[in-house]
Amino acid sequence: MDNKELIERLKNLYADLYSTEPEAEALFQELCHLYKGNNENLMDEYAKLFAPVKTTPESVPGSGNPVDMTQLMIDFSEGYSEFVTRLEGTYRDVLKRRKSAVDLFSKMVSLPFPEARILFMTYYKKMDQEQILKSLFISRSTYYRSKKAALGSLQRMIDKGEQSAI
Repeated sequence: MDNKELIERLKNLYADLYSTEPEAEALFQELCHLYKGNNENLMDEYAKLFAPVKTTPESVPGSGNPVDMTQLMIDFSEGYSEFVTRLEGTYRDVLKRRKSAVDLFSKMVSLPFPEARILFMTYYKKMDQEQILKSLFISRSTYYRSKKAALGSLQRMIDKGEQSAI
């Protein structure tokens, strides 16, 4: 992970930790219903989006050709399975992003003072530089030096963790 990617992850830290997107919550609820065997709501939603307009036509409108309803419903069922798989994948991505954010946060706060406080106030609390300087009673040069050192230390911690995972 390079420095720019680290800074982007830090900028999105709060949102990743406390993501309360209605879509993510609705996704979690629907998956819970699915696993409990009560997937009627999810099936209804899928049917609204992807079901054939008519479920019992005798022929394709305008062509006079008969419709194979068995194949049509098999396609519908397979589509539903793929739909559920995509929902599960999306939810796994949300959980993975949150786990990564928790890991980054724990590494960030484990840095020594004032490095941890500077990163915490900058990226988690979203405080501006002047507020941080006043709060920590440090000079501007100390702020920049400590922030640079903190990002370097955090970068090394992350790289070390990635290497040990391999």
